[in-house]
Amino acid sequence: MKRISTSLLCGLWLLCNVAGLSAGNIYYTDGNNHHVNRANSDGSGATSIVSQGFPAYLDLDLTNNKIYWSDIISQNSIYGANLDGTGVTQILTGLATSGSGGVTGVVVDPAANKLYWGTYTNSGTGTINVANLNGTNATTLVSLASQVGDLAVNPASGKLYWTSPTKISSMNLDGTGQTVIANLPFTSPQNLAMDSAQAKIYWTTSAGASQGSIQSANLDGSGVVTLLTNLGNLRGIAIDSAGGKMFWTNVNDSTVHRANLDGSNASTIVSGLNFPQDIAVVQSIPEPSSFVLGGLGAIGLYVLTRRQRKAT
Repeated sequence: MKRISTSLLCGLWLLCNVAGLSAGNIYYTDGNNHHVNRANSDGSGATSIVSQGFPAYLDLDLTNNKIYWSDIISQNSIYGANLDGTGVTQILTGLATSGSGGVTGVVVDPAANKLYWGTYTNSGTGTINVANLNGTNATTLVSLASQVGDLAVNPASGKLYWTSPTKISSMNLDGTGQTVIANLPFTSPQNLAMDSAQAKIYWTTSAGASQGSIQSANLDGSGVVTLLTNLGNLRGIAIDSAGGKMFWTNVNDSTVHRANLDGSNASTIVSGLNFPQDIAVVQSIPEPSSFVLGGLGAIGLYVLTRRQRKAT
């Protein structure tokens, strides 16, 4: 009887403490310092977990506790590692010709065991490519007449999104159904972030009259909203939908910033970097409502009381 009651109470204690969990770590690349860094969501505890090459774009695979990033110095390669930076492995290499192009955005679809990446050439063309997460069966999905920047994937709808110098486009994961969802001729869209829970896509820009903006839209490109402007030369963006936060990097002042999803309460959380690039965030765990916690607590107490009565 005592053992069962203790287990039940411990379970309730753990459940209640889940409500106190906050957003997880942020991961970001610091190109000229040759680092992949990790920090708490408020910027504290920043540390380098990988130091090599010129890490640029990155993505997290939380299903397998992995991080992947592109490196434009080390033979235009893609690397993978554990989330603590151990076990660094070169997944793919020779993805572009040095001096005439490079590898760009990297995005993971862990459910399908797929890794997607983009490339660009100095002549203005690009490709979108796919391989298994271990780098096998690499193939080019599409060859494009414009350079490819960042990528984002929405497995639920089977769509992949990418930036090019003047627009954002989407296609099916097999490369069919290419569609321009947003024409942005004067803003130079940079990096993308998917908010699948709210069916939104976010992006940063680095040019235009309001240089350095953050915008969002529905997944079909409708409902474009400018959330922040005049921020400077932006790169990476990450969305914590459950936590109601967005994060981005700024090349001009070599910083990482955070704000609410509507753009309010913007603040600098990491400084002193050297050409920061992409950023990703571990999603917050939604906090259980007081109604749910109260109901579970009542059920627990009822079961405990019933067992005590039977014991007597």
